[in-house]
Amino acid sequence: MSCFRIFGIGIVLLISWTTVASACSRRHKLDYADVKDAEAIVVGHIEDYQLVADQAAQDGYRATLDQSSTLPPTFDENIPVAAHFDIVVDEVLRGSVGRRLQISWSGGNYQLPPTLAPGPYFIALTDTSYPFSNMPGFNMAKTGKLTVLQPLCTRAFLFPADSKDAESTTRALRER
Repeated sequence: MSCFRIFGIGIVLLISWTTVASACSRRHKLDYADVKDAEAIVVGHIEDYQLVADQAAQDGYRATLDQSSTLPPTFDENIPVAAHFDIVVDEVLRGSVGRRLQISWSGGNYQLPPTLAPGPYFIALTDTSYPFSNMPGFNMAKTGKLTVLQPLCTRAFLFPADSKDAESTTRALRER
């Protein structure tokens, strides 16, 4: 493997690991009015929640480790970068969605929970067609695939259905 290729892999990995982390020097308070960016809002139960690792990123990191004496010798083999789960919809508060939704969620700048109780949850959803679909202000082609709405540097719009957060978000939705 050439030095340029190793260097290139290292740069790509460095950028991919630091870009999101450095994009938010601090966490922002959730603005309930951001719910206006949601494609759909539902109350439902979560099934089949699974964390998913990025095999390509792991392979690239492993290759870089093999060629470097300055990088740490170990890393987490199962770095979760997304969660996949189904939502069994009990109620649609906004949008037009089916009774069962397949969701991929990156968690933005927050670590994804290792498990999620079945619920019920209040969940605001947005389109996944752009890699940074959790960032407000992007006009993206719609794919029909949904993810949890999570504005940059804040937590996700995924709350227990009977929580104060769900109540505040519902109030913000009515006021818009």
